[in-house]
Amino acid sequence: MRHLFSSPQRSAPKASLVLLDWSCRESFHIFDYLAKQTVPRSEYEILWIEYYDRKAEPIDRHIKEAESAGDAPPVDQWVALDIPRDVYFHKHLMYNAGIVLSRGDIVIVCDSDAMVRETFLESILTAFAQEPGIVLQLDEFRNERRDLYPFRSPSFETVLGEGCINNAGGKTTGVLDRVDPLHSRNYGACMAAKRDDLIRIGGADEHIDYLGHICGPYDMTFRLVNDGKREVWHPSEFLYHVWHPGQGGEKNYLGPHDGKHMSTTALSARSSGRSEPLRENNAIARLRSGANTEDREQLLDLLVSSEVVKSWSRDEVEKHQSSVWKNLVPGSSVASGKVSTTLIKMVAKQFWIKLVKVPRQIRSPAAALRKAINAFHFVRNSVQHNVYIAEQSQRIFQDLAAQGTTEVALYGTGDIAEMLCKLSAGLQVTIRSVYDDFADDDFAGFKVQPTRELVNRSEKVIIASIVGVEEKIEHLQQLGVERERIVNLQ
Repeated sequence: MRHLFSSPQRSAPKASLVLLDWSCRESFHIFDYLAKQTVPRSEYEILWIEYYDRKAEPIDRHIKEAESAGDAPPVDQWVALDIPRDVYFHKHLMYNAGIVLSRGDIVIVCDSDAMVRETFLESILTAFAQEPGIVLQLDEFRNERRDLYPFRSPSFETVLGEGCINNAGGKTTGVLDRVDPLHSRNYGACMAAKRDDLIRIGGADEHIDYLGHICGPYDMTFRLVNDGKREVWHPSEFLYHVWHPGQGGEKNYLGPHDGKHMSTTALSARSSGRSEPLRENNAIARLRSGANTEDREQLLDLLVSSEVVKSWSRDEVEKHQSSVWKNLVPGSSVASGKVSTTLIKMVAKQFWIKLVKVPRQIRSPAAALRKAINAFHFVRNSVQHNVYIAEQSQRIFQDLAAQGTTEVALYGTGDIAEMLCKLSAGLQVTIRSVYDDFADDDFAGFKVQPTRELVNRSEKVIIASIVGVEEKIEHLQQLGVERERIVNLQ
């Protein structure tokens, strides 16, 4: 690891902002926005972590211009991890580098090609002053206009206007979403947490599943919540992002995900209550032990394991890659032919809905090709998402059995409830009853009962849905069902 720039040591700041690059950033406009914050520059430090060996000329120019003008530098610490170019990028290693290097009480992991308002840092500091025991997330407005690339310093109003895909009256659709916030909110835009809390949970998980695009600070968010922190989404402070090539992870390595680019490894931690990482960084482990915590250079020597990094090389990773389609074959990890049939039916239904919704006019061979490619990606992602639901359901049944639970009820009818019924066959947990207020009288051999009857029962109830889950949980609690009885598939 190389120090490309380090500003003179100042008093410890309140916050450390960690920005990442893996030799992909074309524009470094975030420095312009961070230079205009309403809080004094002494209260925050900026760390730029480069994964490979690039020394970006625009950052160097920003530093020299600031020195000439007598201004504070745009970055306080700029380091290159010097990872070999044949190795996939691993953001979680960069997060851990930021945690080790940081001196602030609060660590902020932020999209490094976003725009932020002058109140960005003030809003974060205020949130923690009001409630210290939180992990804070900020959502991001995203504009898909291609004419704003290369970055043209658009106004915030321009980003919120034509081409913005998630503006709902000045708030993001994700912040307002009560149906599927897990996928509508941008869990990778910005996360802030106390540095001590991040160290206590073992920092960012460097498991190989988080290589490449399917990763993000939400791994730490979920584990911090399991450790007792409260997840909070800021209601009025947002990031702003404009389109650039490769923003969706194209041509990057994709680790296991649920078909909607949310890591299944992180989701498993969320549902299981695990707070420790599957693979802890050696430097973070040393920090957690409390030994030699002031010797940053010694910690940085521990940060990068050459043996681990070698296992992330393209050649090594490709040896172990497998196709998602194998999961539809009877005898796979989600096993029985009955379950595989249900998964195929779910994918077919989702694909049919997609076809009905999309206009079918094809104006050119190129448009036809794009539609075919999009259809392939849609089906592949649907397969992956449904397989994740099946595997997650199987894990939940196994966990319930390990806890001594022998009988459960289902809340909801439909494809997922049908899959749960088939998965439970042969397991130690039996589905005894099904409840729903908006369904036919009979479902999968059960007489469907109204949800109000659940309050008179004692068994755990599985919410047989992955959308509208928060509302279903609230509905059950309003009826008098204890929260500890409710089981969520996510």
